[in-house]
Amino acid sequence: MRFPCFSPICLKFIASFLVVNAAHLASAAPLGYVDFLADDISGIESLACTEQVIYSPDNKFSYSSSFCDDAINTFSRNVSTGKLTFVSSLIGNKVTGEGLSNVESLVMHPSGKYVFAYGITGKPSSTQFPYHRTIYVYDRDSTTGLLSFKSELVGSLMGDAWNMRISSDGHYLYVGSQYGIDVLSVSGNGLLTVSQSLPKLSKLYSNSSVRSMLLSADEKFVYVGSVSSNTIIWYARDPVSGALSYAGELQPSGVSSGGNAIDSMGLSHDGKSLYIFLEPDSSTNTVLRHYSIASDGSLAFANEYISTPASAGEEFYCPSELLVSRNNRLVYFIDGCADNLQVWLRDTVTGGLSYIGAEEEEKTSNNNIPRNAFAQINNLSFSEDGWFLGAAVDRGVTTMDLTANTLLSAKSPAFVSANESFSISIELTNNGLADAHEVDVELTGNGLEFVTATKASSPLAVCNKTVGSIKCRFPALPNKAIETIDLSLKAPAVLASPLLINLTKTQAEINRSPASDSLSITVQPKAAQSSSSSSQASSSSSQVSSSSSSVPASSASSSSSSSAPAPAVNQPSSSGGGSMGAGWLFLLTLFAVMQMTRRPLKNI
Repeated sequence: MRFPCFSPICLKFIASFLVVNAAHLASAAPLGYVDFLADDISGIESLACTEQVIYSPDNKFSYSSSFCDDAINTFSRNVSTGKLTFVSSLIGNKVTGEGLSNVESLVMHPSGKYVFAYGITGKPSSTQFPYHRTIYVYDRDSTTGLLSFKSELVGSLMGDAWNMRISSDGHYLYVGSQYGIDVLSVSGNGLLTVSQSLPKLSKLYSNSSVRSMLLSADEKFVYVGSVSSNTIIWYARDPVSGALSYAGELQPSGVSSGGNAIDSMGLSHDGKSLYIFLEPDSSTNTVLRHYSIASDGSLAFANEYISTPASAGEEFYCPSELLVSRNNRLVYFIDGCADNLQVWLRDTVTGGLSYIGAEEEEKTSNNNIPRNAFAQINNLSFSEDGWFLGAAVDRGVTTMDLTANTLLSAKSPAFVSANESFSISIELTNNGLADAHEVDVELTGNGLEFVTATKASSPLAVCNKTVGSIKCRFPALPNKAIETIDLSLKAPAVLASPLLINLTKTQAEINRSPASDSLSITVQPKAAQSSSSSSQASSSSSQVSSSSSSVPASSASSSSSSSAPAPAVNQPSSSGGGSMGAGWLFLLTLFAVMQMTRRPLKNI
């Protein structure tokens, strides 16, 4: 839903933004740019005023709504790269009344069988309101992705569908408007019927216009941000009937009815945190506020982040559409005044936030985001796998890659002695489009002692010993970057069996290949070698990568074939004997015999 920022207060903050040096916003690439399908530029003429982007459960298709072009667009998707290819459009006709016009909200049924779309329809007449607002149900072909009209909502909504949320079982659709909440039941074949209407949400104020509405992670509660009363209201949800019942409300401190409006809300997927944006009034700045969620759904203030020009890198002036990543490590939101996408780190224990950076148009970076790709972003949504972020912008659809595919590899000696100091070299490679943040590598091994960390190509990398392990953190790993660090270790005082060293990697961004997050190295004790093989083995090493499993010390690398150590009889001894000595003795004897056969025999 469009909420333009033309008030004097908002304009004041736009002016503040223009005079602030925003170079720091372009200092990082927290997101990877994929593509921008622009109206009238990409050969598509149905993308003007894009309101929303949604994805099919199998990630093979995407859909967008166009308010100005009265269209619902279908795209096929490259599941790996996230790139969209235009397929077709359903375009409403205001003259004949056919189809759906001024399309805004879209919702995908969890089964992928249906798409629900909100807009206006009806034939022209001489009455004051020739059209009516409604929700259309479309059948979806899972093979082609194409939509076909199925039915229209039975009954009428109380107002404009600013928000639509569907339960994970697909049985209930919740619609928030300027007049309250409508609960719609969804039949097995996708038909919609109004089952409950809540025109008065707040117990404190008479008007309860819904600006933002969210289902809790466990779907036991529905949270509503009211733009009129400036309260957060939560309703308990019956999982069987889908009915809502009032559970409580909270007016953020320092906010009064008619003051700061609750602009947007976001929930973490672990069910611990609710985040809200409070629009500024004449005397305050924009506020990002964090509330912790109790088991009964109630809220308690946890922290807040206030935007000021002095907050060096953390300005946000007209924020909205806050999303928490699927792994709960990152927060994304829009700044409509700056036309950028901001990324913040989230502490999974406290829910606290810290700024990473922002993506902007036409900045000098590896991403090269084109002009208008972030102009007036109306909505953000994740692909079903959480790898990509779709932005509904005024001129079309922009896709960003959220993944950082970091590869972990390590080198170590093949053999060590008890109590011997040795080194392991750890290498991290970011093969993704997005930068990686808070990349942690934990090393464990029975009895290992951490001495020091040296040769870090990243000066910010820090290693510390914890109970039973060694942890190294790389605060940031830019896309396509390679970082290394050497760990000086000491083997256990008693080493009678092979030493198994395990390395585990975690990061804030999603890694598409979780199998690459760990690896194991087996280091053999030197005592297991025969004395004849010590000089050769001491100079060998083992190299493994996270694409391989546990690798014995004899392996040269993860790409080479594994072979057992050669028997001692085939290796030279320190005294020069062994099989080589026997060979020389045989040759000398043969030479002597040959010489004897060449001499003439004496007469006897």
